[in-house]
Amino acid sequence: AKLWLAAADLEVRAKDLGAARRLLGEALGRCRRHAKAKLYRGYASLERRLGEVDRCRRVYGAWVEAAPARAAAWTALADLERAVGETSRARAVLELAVARPDLDRPEAAWKSYVDLETRLEAHPEEDDAADAGAGENAVAALYERLLERTRHVKVWLAYAAYEAAAPGEAAPRRANARRVY
Repeated sequence: AKLWLAAADLEVRAKDLGAARRLLGEALGRCRRHAKAKLYRGYASLERRLGEVDRCRRVYGAWVEAAPARAAAWTALADLERAVGETSRARAVLELAVARPDLDRPEAAWKSYVDLETRLEAHPEEDDAADAGAGENAVAALYERLLERTRHVKVWLAYAAYEAAAPGEAAPRRANARRVY
């Protein structure tokens, strides 16, 4: 991956973007199933630096197609969507990711989803959904869904910490945190 990215960087410095894209496309084509995450991230980073968000989506989409069980692919695509202000798309990507039973690291997808909703709860102006603000307890609902799938102690502790620190009236939040804990 490092060699392919260095060669593409050389083409970019020579101001030949077409050659760089062909080179990285060939790299992904040759090692489709065995391509390293670094190669996908490097290609998407190049396109992002050039301001080509649609091409970034295609690169991350190819990564998700090539390795649908990799949580890193799903979270990278969701992070891109959040970074460009498409929070509804980021939610949809993460919904698809957490619904997959064969995900290699489901905790990473769930954490990314909880972090997204926590951020949107703190900054509702960033939410582009039509029902922005309607999901008042979106984070709590996510934790409840996660607890249906796993009873791991870290999930319980994170949920209790969220409830204790969440904005709102202190007494009901403290009581809910105690109920969770």
